[in-house]
Amino acid sequence: MRGMAILAVVIIHVTAGATITYSPGSISYLSYNIVNSFLQFAVPLFLFISSVVLGWKVSQEEKTPLSLFYRKRMRGVVFPYLLWSFLYFALKLVLYRDNSMLSWSFLGNELLNGTAFYHLYFLLIMIQLYLFLPLLKSLLQKINFSQVLILTVVLQSGFYYLNKIWIYQLYPHPANLLGSYLSVFFIGSWLGLNYQRAKTALWSYKRYFWALHLVLAALFITINIRLRMGAPVGLALYYGSYHLFVLASCVSIWLCSLQKQRIFWQYIGEHSFAIYLIHPFFLAVWQYLWQAAGYTTSNHFFYLIGFLFTISLSYVASLILTKWRLLRRIFLAR
Repeated sequence: MRGMAILAVVIIHVTAGATITYSPGSISYLSYNIVNSFLQFAVPLFLFISSVVLGWKVSQEEKTPLSLFYRKRMRGVVFPYLLWSFLYFALKLVLYRDNSMLSWSFLGNELLNGTAFYHLYFLLIMIQLYLFLPLLKSLLQKINFSQVLILTVVLQSGFYYLNKIWIYQLYPHPANLLGSYLSVFFIGSWLGLNYQRAKTALWSYKRYFWALHLVLAALFITINIRLRMGAPVGLALYYGSYHLFVLASCVSIWLCSLQKQRIFWQYIGEHSFAIYLIHPFFLAVWQYLWQAAGYTTSNHFFYLIGFLFTISLSYVASLILTKWRLLRRIFLAR
């Protein structure tokens, strides 16, 4: 699952520019937007996986003191978040040469908002996930799948309502809050806390989830492209289709992963955390090299070779970081 998620993340970031480069309605525009929209489950899938794994670990560590639980988990995410935020903050200084960024208050805001670089918000959400899951363990262990689904819909809708009237005015980065992903957080945590029971109950419905995944993907892609082309689309319709699509994607991919394992996905998945952290650097390098050579970003090879360049060098860099214990401890806290 991590292998699928990280490839989807890299493709989304590589094709992000292509979704606005070509003329709306053209074959190229529609092709890139369909691919980019279909893979929007990527980051929520990572959060879903983390929720399942953490939920399972919490269920196995009933007697672990809460302070020890927090110390073990936070060490593995807070330190990488701070270190990589500083590294990417330095990269932004090099790229943009903006001296107004050289202040402690600016850096503090970047850290609080998860905006030191465009992908680091994921670690900020992971910190929130680690904080809240142990507190919800008792509730999630007592309810069944249909009840947690209803609870998820109510809470996710409530978050968007509160964000509209209150939260956004205080914190204008709601996508960096766990509340924007309550659907995958609650369902994933419930699956982890009730793993064997959930697997047995949902396995017989796997084909229905796979079909639902494709149907909801088609619905979300249509709505998302219409929104990107400037058509009037209600936010309730957009967010509703997004969360239904993401939930169906996560559950169907999870059920698919319970079947025969594929070596390729396992190799990529083992390095997914490092690739996630590193790949924006290599993507920035690729964009600089391509434009320095005088080519335009409307060339399809820019995106194809850019994907291969980014994922390959990120994988090699991950191999180096994970091979050397000191580097692994410093950069990945592993």
